[in-house]
Amino acid sequence: MKQPSLGRVVHFVDEYGKEFAALIVRVWSEQTVNLFVFPNGDPISGHGHVETSIVFDEGHKKPSWHWPGYVPDK
Repeated sequence: MKQPSLGRVVHFVDEYGKEFAALIVRVWSEQTVNLFVFPNGDPISGHGHVETSIVFDEGHKKPSWHWPGYVPDK
């Protein structure tokens, strides 16, 4: 598994199953991080919020974080 590190962009799944872009702002372990979540996918507005102690889950458990999927170049 990739190692989470400060400043990496990941996906956050909230308690309702909605997925948002998020920035890692604190690494607690290989599985647990704090995230700054961008609402509506808008990193410019600055109106995000912090989610603490969020655990990695590839199955998109609620709430959790995971790495973005690979999108090949065209």
